[in-house]
Amino acid sequence: MLPKKVIFLVGFMGAGKSSVGKLLSVLLGVDFIDSDQFIEDSEGLSIDAIVKKQSWDYFREREVAWLTNLDPNKNIVCATGGGLPCFHDNLDKMLQMGTVIYLECSNDVLFERISNQNANRPLLSALSGDELKEFIAATIADRVPYYSRANIIINGNGSVEAIAKQLVKILAN
Repeated sequence: MLPKKVIFLVGFMGAGKSSVGKLLSVLLGVDFIDSDQFIEDSEGLSIDAIVKKQSWDYFREREVAWLTNLDPNKNIVCATGGGLPCFHDNLDKMLQMGTVIYLECSNDVLFERISNQNANRPLLSALSGDELKEFIAATIADRVPYYSRANIIINGNGSVEAIAKQLVKILAN
């Protein structure tokens, strides 16, 4: 039985936070929420449209509001936006509320996954192959100090099923 704590999945876009989170929540028998999807639903706009209409600062404030309103006593698996733990004191709040899991992927795997989903990632669609590789490397370098503070760091290069099953075993201990 899991403690009544929130499980947060963090990592770069394309790391599999949403896919792993959905399956993990099923395997654990708890609810799932995706912070980006929640914000998009609340705003009635895509993240790209929110940022274009408002600003990145506005979007980051929506992330803070989402996190602040989570019930820390509820069993839930949360996929977070890639930048959410890196702004304000979000990571500290997440570590206080529950278990933070970093899905760590190689830059090559992230590049492959993001390249295959460019239509779903309009903020990156203008980047060429080499520009996208540079963006991934630079952004991960900035974010690793945050991601590496996670309670659990797991290799995210594998299949969704393998990662979720491994996390169930880790969380049971």
